[in-house]
Amino acid sequence: MKRLTIILLLIVQAVVCNAQSRWVAEIELPQMGKYQFFTTQTIFSDNHFVLKSVENRDKLFLGSFKAKLLRLAQKRKYKKSICAIEINGNSGVVYSLFGTFALDSIVLNNSTINAKLIFDENENKGNFVAKKLDENRQKLNDYQLIFSNIQSETEKEIFNPELTKSQKWKKFVKQTNSKIEKVDDDLDFLLLFFANARNTGFSHFAVMKENIDLERTLQGSQLESNMLNDSVLYIKINSLSGTIFEIDSVFQQAQQYKYKIMDFRGTPGGVIKNAYRIASYLIPDTVEGGIFITRKCYDDNDCIKNPLACDKLVDYDINTDFNVFRNCAGVRVRLIPNKNIPYNPEQKIYILTDNKTASACEPLIYGLRQQKNITIVGEKTAGAILSPIVFDVGGGYYAIIPVAEYLTADGKQIEGKGIEPDVKVKSKKALETVKQLLN
Repeated sequence: MKRLTIILLLIVQAVVCNAQSRWVAEIELPQMGKYQFFTTQTIFSDNHFVLKSVENRDKLFLGSFKAKLLRLAQKRKYKKSICAIEINGNSGVVYSLFGTFALDSIVLNNSTINAKLIFDENENKGNFVAKKLDENRQKLNDYQLIFSNIQSETEKEIFNPELTKSQKWKKFVKQTNSKIEKVDDDLDFLLLFFANARNTGFSHFAVMKENIDLERTLQGSQLESNMLNDSVLYIKINSLSGTIFEIDSVFQQAQQYKYKIMDFRGTPGGVIKNAYRIASYLIPDTVEGGIFITRKCYDDNDCIKNPLACDKLVDYDINTDFNVFRNCAGVRVRLIPNKNIPYNPEQKIYILTDNKTASACEPLIYGLRQQKNITIVGEKTAGAILSPIVFDVGGGYYAIIPVAEYLTADGKQIEGKGIEPDVKVKSKKALETVKQLLN
């Protein structure tokens, strides 16, 4: 009986081993690029199998405690793998640390898999490809060199050189370098980088495999407006990366309403010129909108001593090229009213915020709060208002590095601090609070 049990165990082990093979999977997302990673295929039945990335890499790069907390927080299958792709017939699901996505248009053969990846509610599609390995590859890129290039480029280009001399930066470099040799694929690299980059002490610092246009216009509607009654218009700003035409269409219509509720909760930011455009519909007179200063200002004693008065800053307007930050000490922002639209002095505006209201939203909100008819309701904003530029760091990777810092017109820093609301309430209660104020 014992011999029979051993034989059965050996047979089961052999079947499992034969059912597994090593593949390289590739996920391509618009505006983010192509990411490759090793997977192992486990077959359940005909046309039903899973490709799982190497297990327990979260423990390796995050530490056991953080990895355990993350697994508990996420309700997904195959938690030991950063990413797992389960295919069953004509349908598939990607379970990842970064979200769960559907696969369609799946085409299978013995050594390749092709599919479309649906990655958001608008059914925007990326591509998924997997190929069976016929050799034992250890790494998919020279990640040590890529990180070395990120480090040197950041230290050369960041707006404030003191930030890369800080203990936070040194700790980030040390912690990343201590494990970079163990990075085998893009998933490993992203996890290691972002786990440590969040502690550098500054925002708008990232890597991706796409030379992204930071001034890009997003497809689809970015503003939603709803009439709550004859005198109140609710406007949800999903991002500031939509078209000027859309902004004009919504805010020209908005002029007839005495009360406007502008919802910036969860708005990650977008394009400064769009913030500039929105402000033009909400102010009667020109407003000093603060300044963005670059490394050229930090390296100039006269400029950094009193940047608000520096005559080396250039004026910013809606037609200014974002790359102006590469060549000057900074830019001065003035919010200018749209004189083609009659201003209603009786209008009252409420702005809803939370801790995810960030980036280009923040100078807009701070500039608008100077108006007596504008009230901010909700939570303190994110305090993430640095302006970045994209740099090629080799190996198909690009680093997003902050090259300009924002100061308000009265000389305050918002980065790391955020903007306090006039009426402080939990984010989910902000809209109801405004309705009560109106009543």
